[in-house]
Amino acid sequence: MDEYKLERGDEISPTLLKAIKKSKILVVVLSENYASSTWCLEELVKILECKRNNGQTVMPVFYGIDPSVVRKQNGSYGIAFNNLEERFRDNIEKVHQWRAALTEVSYLCGLDSKKFRPEYELVKRVVKDILEKLPKYRSTYEHSKELLFGIKENIKDVESRLSIGPEDVRIIGIWGMGGIGKTTLATIVLEKLSDEFDGRCFLWNERKQYGLDHLLDDVDILRMDSLVGASSFILERLPRKKMLIVVDDVDSSILLDTLVREFRHRLAPGSRIIVTSRNRQVLKGVSDDIYKVQRLNSIESSKLFRLYSFKSNPPAIDDENMIS
Repeated sequence: MDEYKLERGDEISPTLLKAIKKSKILVVVLSENYASSTWCLEELVKILECKRNNGQTVMPVFYGIDPSVVRKQNGSYGIAFNNLEERFRDNIEKVHQWRAALTEVSYLCGLDSKKFRPEYELVKRVVKDILEKLPKYRSTYEHSKELLFGIKENIKDVESRLSIGPEDVRIIGIWGMGGIGKTTLATIVLEKLSDEFDGRCFLWNERKQYGLDHLLDDVDILRMDSLVGASSFILERLPRKKMLIVVDDVDSSILLDTLVREFRHRLAPGSRIIVTSRNRQVLKGVSDDIYKVQRLNSIESSKLFRLYSFKSNPPAIDDENMIS
């Protein structure tokens, strides 16, 4: 039902906006009726804004609509904008913003559905193009492993405790003081082992905004990157997937117990959950095993110091002796 202003339901939810910002590749499907949806138009504005600010890849798919119609806003898009200009006559700048977004996206390299028959060939091409672009976004593990002194042994230890293979739902706690590298370790393990699972998720506790109790009511699964919260719709789908989930920086054993019981009940066999905390007591009641993150030894600390002190320029021998 159309209204004469942008209603709350037409606004982009914080969860979706966060998903857009964190995504590496954004596929925009422009259809015959796309311009009739203020929600779609507003989402497109945000997508292009993020592209300009963050450098994401945007792939338009022109589904049953000619790119020139999108670019010039004629035909069905022209009719839609005639209605929008009437509806938003008191906020015409918003309409101009939507027009500019459509024009901008129409000039991006995209796919025209009319050139693909049968239709599933279009889907195959979209997947192919995404896979070809993914190497541009190498994982945190691949990019940073040469910089992560002392963490290789930690990674091996956590992997062994996860016991990938057995068809149970296993929970591993990662414990250590603030700043020692718990989140980094959990993230690398998540990315390194993601191919062993149907999906991977990251759930974090944003202390300044809300605690873990809020996350129980607001979860979104993102196929590429992360999980933030847990809606009932998503939880109903979890039994169909063997998931690898990280729950980061937990400070409440009661709330963690509630979340873990929910996941244990709904996750598919073989799923694994990694929980990080500064407090070992928080992890004790729910974890099958707890790993204490090890500090850097003197040699590793020296290597790290040299890396950040000298960057790509190795120190002279005298300097090397001074810092060793």
